[in-house]
Amino acid sequence: RSQYDKEVLSWLAENGFTHFYNKPVATVQNEKCLYLDKKSFYQPLGDFLKQK
Repeated sequence: RSQYDKEVLSWLAENGFTHFYNKPVATVQNEKCLYLDKKSFYQPLGDFLKQK
């Protein structure tokens, strides 16, 4: 488990995340997880200035 597990679970309990519909659910995140590249509406100024 994460080094922050106890802290996060404590915060969730203190803030009402204890019901069946909003209680925390442990999920696995490892090197096999695939994430899409985050596309942003904005582009860095350098990229904008390179455009012709």
